[in-house]
Amino acid sequence: MSMAEISAPTPESEPIDLVYLWVDGADPALRALKSQYLERESDRLHGSELLGEEARYLQMGEIGYSVRSARRFAPWIRNIHIVVAPGQRPPVDLDDPRIRLVEHPAIIPAQFLPTFASPSIEPFVHRIPGLSEIFIYANDDFLFWRPTPREHFVRDGRLQLRGRHRSRWWARIAAATSKGHDRIVNRTAVLLHDHGLARVHLPEHSFHVMRRSSCERVWAELGGALRAAVALRFRDDDRCLFWQTMVNSFEERDHPTATVRTFGGAQISFAHVTENRFDALRCRLRLAWLTVHAPRTVCFNTVPVAWHARVRAVLDRHYGAIERS
Repeated sequence: MSMAEISAPTPESEPIDLVYLWVDGADPALRALKSQYLERESDRLHGSELLGEEARYLQMGEIGYSVRSARRFAPWIRNIHIVVAPGQRPPVDLDDPRIRLVEHPAIIPAQFLPTFASPSIEPFVHRIPGLSEIFIYANDDFLFWRPTPREHFVRDGRLQLRGRHRSRWWARIAAATSKGHDRIVNRTAVLLHDHGLARVHLPEHSFHVMRRSSCERVWAELGGALRAAVALRFRDDDRCLFWQTMVNSFEERDHPTATVRTFGGAQISFAHVTENRFDALRCRLRLAWLTVHAPRTVCFNTVPVAWHARVRAVLDRHYGAIERS
């Protein structure tokens, strides 16, 4: 065995980075720029975008808690890259050399900027300079809730893909009848089946483990469809593509993987708590249950302003208080 073979990193020893997308939806400059482009595209956008999709841009400092959770419960993560619009600065310790800001122009070609839609940004995160071959992609409302070993994401060289599979016929039915995010996911599944993939993976709403080379392969084979999708400055359920489904499906085709199910236990959705008493009670019970038992990772999804103080209190008790500007 040569010295090169002895010193070559194994899948279990290769570094793993963490990537977030983050936006300050309250930034006046960003809101003004977004309004300009909304006016230009008002003839084709759905009503939700014309209203600004405020819920999608609201934030209560989740990124600070999430970064702290990674440092505390997943210390094996090498670097944390936070992808932001030009000039934006998230409320995290930017003096930490392991935290790196990546502005959109560093990874996204100029013809696709500015963009205000995460589905148009996600297909470029693998272009972050210096990013590890295997990396984890996350929204800022994803949290490590208890100690999480790297084997949660990579075991025996296989990426641990959390989700399920979607058949061709079911994808076609769902693409024609569903709305919102489900429509985007199922339209993507149809595209992948038509491209010849035998298995199409639908990831759960949780941390996503990815391989840079698999991302590059998606672009190499489906670049035309991707370029049309990332040209959209705003979310469009009829034209966007779901990047995570594309990458996971190519990963399964090209590499040995393991599919893991958590049956949604890692997500708490607050989408209807202000209008539905049952949902409000369910969320209160799930927050209380976190003190007794929890999965390794949790997502606090779509927390309305009326619930910010309640959820922050839970996070402060678990991680320690985060300074707020």
